[in-house]
Amino acid sequence: MGNKVRILIADRNRMMREGLRAIIEQTDDMDVVGEIEDDSAALSLVERLRPDVALVDIELKEPTSLDLIDLLSHSSPRLCVIAMATYPDDPVSHRALRRGAATTFLKASSRDDILETIRRACPLRRGT
Repeated sequence: MGNKVRILIADRNRMMREGLRAIIEQTDDMDVVGEIEDDSAALSLVERLRPDVALVDIELKEPTSLDLIDLLSHSSPRLCVIAMATYPDDPVSHRALRRGAATTFLKASSRDDILETIRRACPLRRGT
């Protein structure tokens, strides 16, 4: 296959980051290019790594995940931001969409649902 979709994972939980990395790296069309546990260096990392997709935990701290989503989606318009929620119908998920996230998914989603969400939300990032 041609170019892989480059993904950055931003989640405060190391096990969640490692689990997502394991799921994504089993695919032929995606690759994890970086991980962060808070948003303090997110913008500089996005500028350096140039991911196509950022998976952002909506419970990040410093200052807030919503600010990070807003910052990423407006400072890097080609970046597809996907918010990850812990709880169904979390009101923060709805605010994340208004702040620039392309979509959301539950962290408890199945492997196939997570991959399909990324592919559906960011179809133009697929190495064209």
